[in-house]
This record gives sequence, C-alpha cells and structure tokens, in this order.
Amino acid sequence: MRIVSRSHHVFDNPVKSQFELYRNGAVIGIAKYQIHGDRMVFMLCQTAPGCSPEDRRSFYLAALRDAHHRRLGIAVTSRSMTEELRSPRRVPNRQIPALTV
Repeated sequence: MRIVSRSHHVFDNPVKSQFELYRNGAVIGIAKYQIHGDRMVFMLCQTAPGCSPEDRRSFYLAALRDAHHRRLGIAVTSRSMTEELRSPRRVPNRQIPALTV
C-alpha cells in the first residue's frame, strides 16, 4: 500500500485497485478504480454512514489528485463521487467583511 494523504489517512491499495480511507485502523471508505492505458476510471466509491461530508470530499479529492500526479487522465463513473464533487464546497458560516470602495 502507498500513502496518498497522510493528513486524511488515504492509501492506494494497488492489489485491490482501490483507494482506502482509514479511521482508527478501520477502512471507512473505498474508491475502486481501473486503469485503462493512460486513464484512471473510478468505478465505485462509497464511505461508511458515519463519514462526514467534509471527510468524504477530502477522500475523493485525494484520490483524484493522486491520479493527476501520476499523469493519468480521469474518468468518473461513480454516482457517489460525481454528486459529492459537484456540490459546492462547504464553507463555515462566518461573517464576510463588507467591501469599502
């Protein structure tokens, strides 16, 4: 296994062709992929019910970044990954200072 993101506990498991998200030593998310030539296709992505939306998004983005760093094209057929990455980034509710012109 190869570390993809130490801060988010994401690993690439090339034997199973999947990225894995760990929490407290247990796998709580997987992103299965296939490599076709110079393209990585994400087939099935899922996380445990207790996984927060922020953790899920960070996991999926770490997998995509890894494919990009390996100079592979990316195709996503997983509905879960598509929906999660399509939704706008969640920003904490805080005051935005007014612009002065």
